[in-house]
Amino acid sequence: MKHSQRWWDILRKADGLKKSKGECKNKLNLEEQLLMVLEYLREYPTYFHISQNYGISESSAYIVNYNEVCV
Repeated sequence: MKHSQRWWDILRKADGLKKSKGECKNKLNLEEQLLMVLEYLREYPTYFHISQNYGISESSAYIVNYNEVCV
């Protein structure tokens, strides 16, 4: 199994666990969340700029980034 496939399996499993616990649905799909985190880690923009790029609130950008980095 390729490394990229294993990463997707891990992220999907973690996302499924969050949803099974009844967390609010995120406006961004899993691929968009991962892209947002990678963009943040590469460029370190402010959460304001990230939220404007993805059409979400600053607090949502922070939560997505925190959750994905923890995984």
